[in-house]
Amino acid sequence: MDVVHSATARAATAEPYTCAKCGYSGVGHAVAIEKATMKQGGLVFGNDRAGEMARDEAEARAWSEAMSDVAMAPCPRCGATDAAAWRSWITRPAYLLNLAIAIVTFLAGGLACSAVLTAANLLSVVCAGVIGLGFIVAGPLLVVLPLVGKRTSTRRVRFEPPR
Repeated sequence: MDVVHSATARAATAEPYTCAKCGYSGVGHAVAIEKATMKQGGLVFGNDRAGEMARDEAEARAWSEAMSDVAMAPCPRCGATDAAAWRSWITRPAYLLNLAIAIVTFLAGGLACSAVLTAANLLSVVCAGVIGLGFIVAGPLLVVLPLVGKRTSTRRVRFEPPR
């Protein structure tokens, strides 16, 4: 049986912030909490440092999120956001993988819904319809929920001076 190591890390940062639109200049304070897990593996190909790797991964994720929160935060004076920072966050490999999984999930849902037309009995129609609709809803949620979460975390950034 594999041993799974979990770690949680918290990062608090204060980064300089300048708005390109209104010229506001200040310091943004952000806090991020991230989790990571690593499997230790078996005796033959096991990893003795899985716990340390989980801690390092959680800490790296927390720092990355906290620092990007400040760069992506709306200006406290005019409310403008940095489009380049948002673009760079969206083009990260983790988010692009989420996008690919969402597209496959949505297409699988469409395929299941099309199977409703060729189903032989009522149970098959109901199962294909329910599963298909579930996948059709889950696909876009896989893309939208990380964006909503990031938008929420950027709104929690506090600035000095406030305005």
